[in-house]
Amino acid sequence: MKNRLFLTLTAAAVMTAAAGMACTIMAAEAETAEAAAEQPEADTAENVIVSCDKFSVAVPGDIAKISETEAAEDSIRFYETISHETGAGFVGSIALFADVKDYCNIPNFRRGGEIRYEDGTKLDIVIEYPSDVQFDFNSEESTGNYDKIRDAFDEIIAPSLVAEGGAFVPQSEVDNTLVYDEILKKLSRDLEEKKDQAGLEEDGFSYLYALGYADDEDPLNAFGYTFVDLNGTGYPQLAIMKNDGTAIVYDLFSQEDGEAKHLLSSAERDYFTLTGHEDYGPSALHEHASGGADLSEDSMYIVDPMTNELFLQAAFLYNGRDDAENPFSIQYNSEETPEIVTEEDWNQRMENFGEDKLFTLLPLASVTP
Repeated sequence: MKNRLFLTLTAAAVMTAAAGMACTIMAAEAETAEAAAEQPEADTAENVIVSCDKFSVAVPGDIAKISETEAAEDSIRFYETISHETGAGFVGSIALFADVKDYCNIPNFRRGGEIRYEDGTKLDIVIEYPSDVQFDFNSEESTGNYDKIRDAFDEIIAPSLVAEGGAFVPQSEVDNTLVYDEILKKLSRDLEEKKDQAGLEEDGFSYLYALGYADDEDPLNAFGYTFVDLNGTGYPQLAIMKNDGTAIVYDLFSQEDGEAKHLLSSAERDYFTLTGHEDYGPSALHEHASGGADLSEDSMYIVDPMTNELFLQAAFLYNGRDDAENPFSIQYNSEETPEIVTEEDWNQRMENFGEDKLFTLLPLASVTP
C-alpha cells in the first residue's frame, strides 16, 4: 500500500514538475520575445541600426556583439567592449563636417564620402582613428575584436538613413577634380592658340609653356596634367607638367570653397617639382632656385590645409659667393638665421624629403573644350 502511495505521489510530483517546467518554458519564451523587441533595430541582414541626429549606420550583427557606440548630434563613436571597460577601446568615429578646415588637423583620419542635400549643400563624411593604442594587447580576445571592428569600417561607413533629405555618396564616387575643369579648358585654348609669354601670364599661367612652341609641334600633347593630394584631405591639387621626364610642375592649383586657387608657377631659374619617398606618393614641393653656380636654394614646402598656401618645411642654402669656406646652411624658418652645416649633413637632411616624382599624365589634348 505504501509503495502504491509512493508511486502515486511520485507520479503526481512528476506531473506537477512537468507542468511547472512547461510554465517556466512558456514564461521564458515570453521574456525572450519581449527582450528581442527591446533590442536595437535590425535590418533583414541582422545588422543593428545605430543613429545620431543626422544619419544612421547599419552595424553588422557580429560587430555589434563586440562593440559599443556613442552617438552625438553629427557623429557616432565605436568602442571595443572589453577595452572600453577600462576606459580605453576607442576604435574610431564616423562624423560629418562642413569644411575641410574643421578636420584637417585631426592626426589620423580619412574621408569616407559625402552627404549631399537637396538645397545643394554637402557635408564630408570623415572617419577618425585614434593616434595611440586603445586595446589591451595582453588580451588576445580584445586585440582580435578591436581589429575586427576597425576592419569593418568600410562595411558600415555607408549611412543607411540620412536625415533632412540628404543622399550618401561614397568616396569612390566623389569627384573633387571637377573644380579644375575651367582651368584646364582655358590653358588648352591658350596653348592651342600658342599665346605668347605675356598672354599666358595674364591668364594666370607660367610663361614657360611658350618656350616650347618652336620645338613642340603639338603643345596639347606635349603637356599634361595629374591630380595629387599633397595634404591628405581628399581634395587633390592639379599639377600641370610636361611629358619630357623632367618632373617640373609648370603650374599648381589647389581648391578652396569650391573654387580653383592658383598656388605657384615655375620659371626658368626658379622651378618646382613634386617630391616624396619611394613607397609613398608625393608629399612636398621642391623649389629649385639658382642665382648661378655659386648660389642656389632648394626649399621644401607642403600645402597647408588650413590656409591653402605653401608652408616652408626647410630651405637648403648654398652660398659659395659670400662664404666659400662655409657655403652650406639650412633654414627652417624664413625669419631665423640659417644654420651652417657640413656638405654631408646638408645632403643627408635633404634626402629625408625623398626624391622628385614622375607621373603618367593625361594630355591636355584630352580636355573637352
